[in-house]
Amino acid sequence: MVVEHGVTVNELLQLPSFRGAEVLTGRDNLHRTVSSLSVLEVSNVDFYSKIINRVQEEWYAEELVISSFYSIRDSVEQQCETIQHLHDLGELGLILYYVGIVLPDIPQEVLALAEAQGFIIICMPRNDYSLRYNEVIYEVMEAIVSNQGVNDHFVKETLEKVSLLPEHLRSVEITLKMLSDRLKANIVLTNSHFEIVNQVMWPRNSSLDVANVIEQCSQSNFQREAGKLELLRSDVACVVDYKRVHQKNGEPLFLFLIKENTKLPAKTIEKVSEVVQVAINLWGDKHDEVSEYALVKAIINDEGRK
Repeated sequence: MVVEHGVTVNELLQLPSFRGAEVLTGRDNLHRTVSSLSVLEVSNVDFYSKIINRVQEEWYAEELVISSFYSIRDSVEQQCETIQHLHDLGELGLILYYVGIVLPDIPQEVLALAEAQGFIIICMPRNDYSLRYNEVIYEVMEAIVSNQGVNDHFVKETLEKVSLLPEHLRSVEITLKMLSDRLKANIVLTNSHFEIVNQVMWPRNSSLDVANVIEQCSQSNFQREAGKLELLRSDVACVVDYKRVHQKNGEPLFLFLIKENTKLPAKTIEKVSEVVQVAINLWGDKHDEVSEYALVKAIINDEGRK
């Protein structure tokens, strides 16, 4: 069994907002940790399917998803497709609201599919109009944030989380995304010439010019194994930490952690660099290796640049 050190589904079920909730499937996975929470409510199922396909490379985290299945309440087939999609994305489970109001009941086909996949379905109290999403959202996110410190188990825990993902998602890039979400920081890998080969932004739509930040670093006294730079710009103050890591062939890479306005502890920098180094050793001879799955998706979606 994987040893977990974050907030688990079992622990979340003890929160007041889950009182009266019932675990219907996936009980063997209640020891798994939860890293985030999402709400899934769309009115157009075709649009939903396109969104799922587009974000499949991004949705890797051990999330719980909140939904009432309102838009697909009349289709058992689409409910099963949704469960399968969420499982394939690496989601842990579904918190289902308003059963008896939106859905008369949860179809046995849906429960059987979820149980076969080890996918957790948590049914909130039935026939209860007073339920509000924000109560669970607030308590779950508060519990997650309070458990996101970097501890002595951080390296093992992070690598185990990646190893539990579907095979096509086990990569250095996904590891960087997971670390970025955990640290709320921009993470960049460059080659020895400071050319960016991987970058993950926090938040994902950030307009921070990390290329310019790294160029400033490259022009400074940078020939050290590790260090910290504080860059004061007109629009934002950045704290840049960097470490040297290596590809399997021995070629050096620079790992940049760029945090706006605040500093990351030295212990965090050390553990993050260790995670990245092990991920490189485990999941590719090259840091920017592209999986066959991702390549096929790019071709199908006519994403020529990717």
